[in-house]
Amino acid sequence: MATKLDSENAVPGVPFTGVHSPADASAGATSSSLASPPPLPPPRPQFKLTLCPYCGHESGSAQQCEKCRGLFEPLSRQASQNAMGPWFLRDDAMAFRPGFSYETLRLMVSRGRVTRDSILRGPTTRQFWMRAGGVPGVSHLLGVCHACQNPVSPKHTSCPACGTSFEHESDRQYLGLGEIHLLPGQASPEQVAASSFRVVAAAGLPKARRNDERPLSGHSRTNTDSQAMAPASEAPRGPLSGVGAREVKPMEPPGLNVHIPDQRPTPASMKVRIIVVFLILIIVLLTAVVLTAFFGPREWLETARGMV
Repeated sequence: MATKLDSENAVPGVPFTGVHSPADASAGATSSSLASPPPLPPPRPQFKLTLCPYCGHESGSAQQCEKCRGLFEPLSRQASQNAMGPWFLRDDAMAFRPGFSYETLRLMVSRGRVTRDSILRGPTTRQFWMRAGGVPGVSHLLGVCHACQNPVSPKHTSCPACGTSFEHESDRQYLGLGEIHLLPGQASPEQVAASSFRVVAAAGLPKARRNDERPLSGHSRTNTDSQAMAPASEAPRGPLSGVGAREVKPMEPPGLNVHIPDQRPTPASMKVRIIVVFLILIIVLLTAVVLTAFFGPREWLETARGMV
């Protein structure tokens, strides 16, 4: 029967292919597609991102950060490490930059990257943000005293007008954080008060806050954008000078303006004491000479013994 149908559907002059109708042809194509799946598209190339060690930006380059322009090679890493420290400059464009040392801060001031209106925090501010014109140890580099705002020279070690010291902490490992004190509600009022005053009584004040220095306060009047920080690739490529080990002294707790006068005698007071001692000796010798002249040696000795 199948042979008869095949012969009836055959077209003269055209070889018979075994497909009886267009419907049969589509059915054959469907079965063929189910048997072999279509080829997969070629994989897309994967770009490897490099995390910047300076600002944390993921860069497509393996040699230099596309954001802060810092180089990734070992010498630039070491140069950036040498320039790092506890000082920070507020910059919205480079908010994730690492801190820098005091020597790097001096270099930025000399290059004009830090002005009186720049916003800084560091050891002398107890890591609180302040205007550079009121930051102890920094404002005199900008030509103004942080305490009285009078003009000074960057070479001065103290203010000629108010006597405030411009000493600063040069240890790049020292953050300048204040002591931890109990807060109201964490303990009894007596314990809170004791924790606030115990450190002051035990440690005293640091050297830079003695004599006539004012509290760590002072702000500029205007509010402008801060200057951009130098990129890591511009950091000095060698050990920084002036950065050495130094005894770290605790800072005065916030809110306490305690003044401890210096009890050491000054050179002027020592001279006065020496002069007074010499005058007393001269008076004693003159008294002895006068008594000897009037009473004689024996009578003067007997008089002196009787007075004793």
